[in-house]
Amino acid sequence: MTRLRARVEVRVGLSPRTSRFSFPATFPNAIQSFVQALGLADQRRCSYCHIEDRASAEKIEKVTARNMIIMVRELNARFPDGKQHVVL
Repeated sequence: MTRLRARVEVRVGLSPRTSRFSFPATFPNAIQSFVQALGLADQRRCSYCHIEDRASAEKIEKVTARNMIIMVRELNARFPDGKQHVVL
């Protein structure tokens, strides 16, 4: 495991074998936006970020996507008006 990956996993509470979180209902929408942006929707290529064990955090692409979602949430939580200022 690279040093960067180890830092990322510690930051978001991931272990090398699992990345299960309890995300709100908006999480699938965020993932779908990544799929669209990467041009993978027509190809049905979940393997870009996932391996066969979907709970695994072995692929850095999956860890990066989760970190981006967490970052957006943390940034929006800092605004006192409760509105969503940063979007994916």
